[in-house]
Amino acid sequence: MNPDRIALKHILEGLVHNLNNPLNLILGYAQRLRQIDPECSEAERIYKAGIAIDDILKELTMKLWSNSFDLSIELDLALWLSGELKYLKHYLPVKHHILFVREDEADMPTVLASPLSLSIWYESVLGALMAIKQTLQLKTGICYYQEHAALYLELPDDIAELPELMQIADLSYSPQLSQSAKVKTEREPASRRIYGVLA
Repeated sequence: MNPDRIALKHILEGLVHNLNNPLNLILGYAQRLRQIDPECSEAERIYKAGIAIDDILKELTMKLWSNSFDLSIELDLALWLSGELKYLKHYLPVKHHILFVREDEADMPTVLASPLSLSIWYESVLGALMAIKQTLQLKTGICYYQEHAALYLELPDDIAELPELMQIADLSYSPQLSQSAKVKTEREPASRRIYGVLA
């Protein structure tokens, strides 16, 4: 794929990511207005328009994902995680459910990775964790797992049962993916830590 097309895809991925922040604010306020005044037709129209935009962005994300999440670039993993957490701090489904505590365990040089694959892995794991149905305080950061660069999420001790994550979040199944775009979910027995390992 030529460099101009790769650059365009990365710009589109960033645009979708950045549009989600204000969209979630609009949806949040519209939902609040609907609760305050269920008869307010303007609030209902704003909410429905927001949902329609959200559907368009999700469809675009899936198209980008199916065509381009194999695109890997030199990436500062710590900086990527900072951007992801900043985005999630304003993402409505996550912001009232998960509190992140950042604890990096390694200084890491840049890695060859796909930002979109990383986001999909990270948000897939969070989606599975939100099935626990309680507010969670999660430790997260970058580390090494068996000598590979990795992201981790660590659950608090008061969670009685961990959801099954291995199938949901494993992005290493496709033989078409280049090695640098793979994110493998790992968890050791009895560990409260979930790793996203860069191949």
